[in-house]
Amino acid sequence: GDQLKLIVTDSPEGGAYQEGVIDTAFLKEHLRTLAKNFVYLCGPPAMTKEIIADLKNLGIEDAKIIHEDFD
Repeated sequence: GDQLKLIVTDSPEGGAYQEGVIDTAFLKEHLRTLAKNFVYLCGPPAMTKEIIADLKNLGIEDAKIIHEDFD
């Protein structure tokens, strides 16, 4: 079924989200799931730009990457 995975870089102790950095290793680990679904990103422009580049290098189509930048 559908799955929403929320990843945050920093959260309060005991938060309900998976915490960590979304890097190439993380993306490779979740590639099977990512390739089948849309990827939604929200964050500072430098972060989203880097993750989008990694996703494209891993073969994720532009049409499946949706992002919003904030400062």
